Amino acid sequence: GIGIGWNNYSWKNYIRMTVENNELVNTLLPDDRPVKNSKFGLLYAQVPLMIEVRPTRHFYIDFGVTGGIRLASWTRIKYADGSNEKTYNNYLTNLFKCDASLRIGGENLGFFANYALVPTYVKGRDAAKAHPLMLGFSINF
Repeated sequence: GIGIGWNNYSWKNYIRMTVENNELVNTLLPDDRPVKNSKFGLLYAQVPLMIEVRPTRHFYIDFGVTGGIRLASWTRIKYADGSNEKTYNNYLTNLFKCDASLRIGGENLGFFANYALVPTYVKGRDAAKAHPLMLGFSINF
């Protein structure tokens, strides 16, 4: 069914993402104000198209694609003093996404892997390289 996908990316270095002259610009934050963390977030409405195989009653393997449309994208910088700044922008990300998906599991626990077939960014120096891989587990009930 239809679902929500929420991706949060935390940066190793504290940066500020902006779009200037139709280019994505990442600048390091100055040291004059201590930063707790900086993040980039994406929110998608998603629809999976999966084929399920059940070798036994309690074991499943699903594979297929998950398509999505971007609902929002933002950056958030949290400072050590408790204040924060949140900025919404498209950050030159693709409006649509398509992930190859694999899910394996049993009655109570499952594992999944998603690989982005469509790059995250529309343009930029490293846009073609931005194909996130997501690995995780699910608790089934």
